[in-house]
Amino acid sequence: MEELAFIENLRMQENLNSMSGGRGKPPLKLLEAARHLQRKKALTASDLAHMMDTNRDNASQLLRRLETLGFATSELVEQNRILIYDFRWPE
Repeated sequence: MEELAFIENLRMQENLNSMSGGRGKPPLKLLEAARHLQRKKALTASDLAHMMDTNRDNASQLLRRLETLGFATSELVEQNRILIYDFRWPE
């Protein structure tokens, strides 16, 4: 299990490096958002904004980027019109 986690972390690092334009330095806020999402398993943008002491728009952008990378899936709760993001490992 530990080896699998190490491999997945390397894959995430490669994905983040490719998003940062090859500068070799991953976006730290994105890594922090991924850590919060993995720990909590499901978050809204408001939840993440509170945890990271940022505004909701920034948190929403981070969650959308994690979804694009394959580290999150989103689901809209119709009655409340709230988008909930769930952590997942990319395939």
